[in-house]
Amino acid sequence: MKNFSLYFFIAFALLNCSSSKIDKKLLGNWYYVSGNQIISVFQFHKDSLVINERIGKTTLKWFSKNQRINSAYLKENGPQYDYYLNPNNDTLFLRLLGKVNLEDITLIRAKNNYDLFKKIIGLNIELPESDINLNPISISDHNFNVYAGYKDNNLIVKTDSNPNLDKIIEEVGRFRKNSRDEAKRFLKFNLIADKNIPASQMDSIISILEETSISKVYRTYQNKNTTNKGGLYWFCKQIK
Repeated sequence: MKNFSLYFFIAFALLNCSSSKIDKKLLGNWYYVSGNQIISVFQFHKDSLVINERIGKTTLKWFSKNQRINSAYLKENGPQYDYYLNPNNDTLFLRLLGKVNLEDITLIRAKNNYDLFKKIIGLNIELPESDINLNPISISDHNFNVYAGYKDNNLIVKTDSNPNLDKIIEEVGRFRKNSRDEAKRFLKFNLIADKNIPASQMDSIISILEETSISKVYRTYQNKNTTNKGGLYWFCKQIK
C-alpha cells in the first residue's frame, strides 16, 4: 500500500463560499480501509469536512458541484476530485484530478467503527452495552483485533488474517516482531465479541489469547454515547 497523507486526498480547490452547495448524499461517516484496518475516517457535515487519521485530525470547508467535491484549508487551495456514489449510496469513489500519480480511493459508508466492521468481517455481532464510562482506545498498530460472532447460527472466532484461532500464537508472534520496540509494551488484544456468547465460551476464548505473548485484553462495548461516533477509536474496558 502506498504511503500518503489521507488529508492530502481531500484538500480540494477553493471556490466562492457564497455560491456553495453540498450533495446531501455525502453526509455522514466514510471509511478508508486496507486489510480490515481503518486508515482514515472522512466525516462530511453540512458545514465542514473532518478527516481523522492516525497522524491527527484536519477540518476543512467543502462543497460539491457536478459530481466534483471541492474543499480548502483556511488559506490555501488543493487538488480536486471527481466522485461517484454507487446506486446504494454506501460506497464513494474518489479520483484525483491533475498530474499527481495516485490511485483512486474507495470509501465505505458506516455509522461508526462497529457498523463498518459488521460489513467487512462477515459476522453478526451485537456488542454488549455498558452504562459506565468506556475508555476510548485508538485504532492503531498497537491493537490486535479478535472477532467473535455468529454466522448461520454458528459461533466463529477469527482474526484479520485467519478464520479461526488455530494459528494465534504464530500470528501474535509476527505482530509483536513487526512492532516497534518502543510500542511493544502497549500491545493489546481488542476483543470484538457478541453479547450473547455464553460466559464459559468467552472464558475459553480469553484463555487461548492468554497463551500468547500479549498480556492485555480489552473488550469493545457500546452505549448511547458511542452509537454514532466515527473517529479512530474503539470504546472498551480492560478485562485482563
